[in-house]
Amino acid sequence: MDNLSAFLNWMKTEFPHLERSFHDGKNELGKQVTNPTYGFGSFEQTYANGEVKTHFQIGVAATSSGISIYLLGIRGKLDLPQLCLGLGKAKVTGYCISFKNFAALDQQILYIVMTEAFRCSTHLA
Repeated sequence: MDNLSAFLNWMKTEFPHLERSFHDGKNELGKQVTNPTYGFGSFEQTYANGEVKTHFQIGVAATSSGISIYLLGIRGKLDLPQLCLGLGKAKVTGYCISFKNFAALDQQILYIVMTEAFRCSTHLA
């Protein structure tokens, strides 16, 4: 099983109650503008112009460097690099975790990270 499939199966097993979605990465003109992304969970965001959009809370995409997990709505609410200590070989920024080998990650720590990300992103201001 490849890394993306293994991670998606893990998410479905660990968080079976979450809404799932898929975005093909194309804009309204059909042009590929980003990697296809699998989404888990959802939240509504209101923009300054009053427009409201629904987004996934956690997005997962295969990239040229492996797998990237995008944690939306947590910026400034969660010290992701600190929370990911001990996770394994992964690059961690303020809202993204990138890795090449899912099997090499500590899945208990990853579960804690995902749970905290869902908790933080459901309390958007």
